[in-house]
Amino acid sequence: MGIAGKTYRRVVTGHKHRKSAVLNDTVLSPYAFESIPGFEQTYVWATDGTGEGDPARVDAKMPESALPVAGGSLVQIVTFPPRSRRSEGA
Repeated sequence: MGIAGKTYRRVVTGHKHRKSAVLNDTVLSPYAFESIPGFEQTYVWATDGTGEGDPARVDAKMPESALPVAGGSLVQIVTFPPRSRRSEGA
């Protein structure tokens, strides 16, 4: 759970049997950095350059890097603590 109990969900939609459907609904857990209290990073989605993304592959590969692969994309939520909280970890 993130700062002040904040959580995030990744909802992947698509089509099943020619109808709109929710293909994946996942609660995402932020990574809290011990060295900077309040600084958190949550990986949401990534593509490998093909334009497609599979939630199972996305979860297996993250967090290998904070940067996307060449031609790919990466969506992440980063929480920066207020200046007063940053000095606590210094």
